[in-house]
Amino acid sequence: SNLSNFPVLISHTDPDIRTIANGGKAASGSGEFIFTSSDGTTSLPYEIETYSATTGEFIGWVNVTTLSNTQDTYLYMYYGGAAAGGATNQNKTGTWDSNYTGVWHLKEDPTGAAPQIKDSTSNANNGTSNGSQVAGDQTGGKIGGALNFDDSNDYIDAGDIAAIDTATKLTGCSWVKHDTITTDDTIMAKTDSVAADGILFWRDDVGVSRNDMYSIYVADSADTENTRLESAANITKVGAWTYVCFSINAGSSTGLRLYINGSED
Repeated sequence: SNLSNFPVLISHTDPDIRTIANGGKAASGSGEFIFTSSDGTTSLPYEIETYSATTGEFIGWVNVTTLSNTQDTYLYMYYGGAAAGGATNQNKTGTWDSNYTGVWHLKEDPTGAAPQIKDSTSNANNGTSNGSQVAGDQTGGKIGGALNFDDSNDYIDAGDIAAIDTATKLTGCSWVKHDTITTDDTIMAKTDSVAADGILFWRDDVGVSRNDMYSIYVADSADTENTRLESAANITKVGAWTYVCFSINAGSSTGLRLYINGSED
């Protein structure tokens, strides 16, 4: 079916959207861009992850009101108007609607003032860098920036997000790249101090019959009921980006699912 209010990734490099000072046609760069629906006039909320005034690279997300599943959906990008003078037409929180509890692009310097890692939604579930991260851990990602974790004590803490506790439907996704596959790698979690209850999503490589697989584990607060789903073994490609997702539907007998690079596993 059609998707409503769906954030679409726009990744494009064009010399025309360089700034005028760099031989392009954009007056002031990211502040002036406007995206519209196919009528050319209805403005759409968007968020920029990366913009280069010198190369014309643009990476961002545009909230499309209706994305058809049967025909092409046309969008328009406008630029070259009056200099924005430091203002911006971006609308980050409008790009990610109330269905999103948190969106973290991990493009910030982990050594900046806490909380360093910004949530793009209106919920402001910003994250604080922990461990021994340095400025050089901000690195190029699959989409824009990314963070390099040392597999020792580095992690991002977004606090106690209450909405996760009461959610009956929940989806979590991340782009990951593993340098090695000899230890467990936590991707995201909300658990107690010993991970006995809550939600834990990780790449599992430690334990009996566990050999390089992605796992999602869910348990109630008393750990009297729990369930776990594992992907196929030997699934990780070292040094390659992998898109991993889990979904939870508490009202369904098949409500726990894993997806690897867009395919259910």
